[in-house]
Amino acid sequence: MNETNLKKLSRVIVWSFVVVAALMSIGCGSDRVTAEGMVTVDGNPANGGQLLLSQTEGEKHRAFGYVGDDGRFVLGTEEGEGVLPGNYSIAYRVEIDSAKQASMPASVRQQMTGDTFTLSYTSPPDVLLSVPEGGSSELEISIDSRRGWTRGLSD
Repeated sequence: MNETNLKKLSRVIVWSFVVVAALMSIGCGSDRVTAEGMVTVDGNPANGGQLLLSQTEGEKHRAFGYVGDDGRFVLGTEEGEGVLPGNYSIAYRVEIDSAKQASMPASVRQQMTGDTFTLSYTSPPDVLLSVPEGGSSELEISIDSRRGWTRGLSD
């Protein structure tokens, strides 16, 4: 093989890798599925807040969602709505203003000294949100502060 043919072959190989890489990156976003549902805290619908989920296997993708005043959420990623199927650990945060403080348990209210706080919950290692391959609009996150969920309070 002469030098000209070798250069042509090298260019073809390089461009083939570029095209394959571009096609693979386009396909990555299409694997996301619908992931929405309800968050409850100690049996009651959550009243607003944010979810941050971390995939426990594979590439450890992250997902996030906002929780409505009715406890409903829709998860997404930086690329848009939907998440990759799999198991996720859960973190939930909600800002507690003076209006919401009245509905908090007495043990939490005793720790509050100002007008606004952030209450956070982190799931125990054995509690995961499982997003099925086909997605779901009926996912349930049941936060139970008496069953291993770590609770934090900050200004």
